Amino acid sequence: MTSRLSQLELDLEESRANEVKLKEKLEAVEGAEEALETEMKKLSVHVKQWRKAADAAATVLAKGMEMKGGRRILERCGSMDKQFGSEGEGIFGVRNDGRR
Repeated sequence: MTSRLSQLELDLEESRANEVKLKEKLEAVEGAEEALETEMKKLSVHVKQWRKAADAAATVLAKGMEMKGGRRILERCGSMDKQFGSEGEGIFGVRNDGRR
């Protein structure tokens, strides 16, 4: 009877130790799950932003294609003259004919 009782006590101790380990694992998994959910929310926001940007770009491109001769695209490129010089100057001050 005594050996049976001591065996049950050992089993109980093992079960408690196992319970502690399982609780620690559960807490770790729950923490990882929470971190992944946060990351998924961030990624979802980014995906929505990129989708909106892509839709806006597609709209601009579609409107540009509707205009005759790509006039809209030329107008937009022409606006870059202010940043890269004017009067025939291109990027980095190099003229369109290759001279500085």
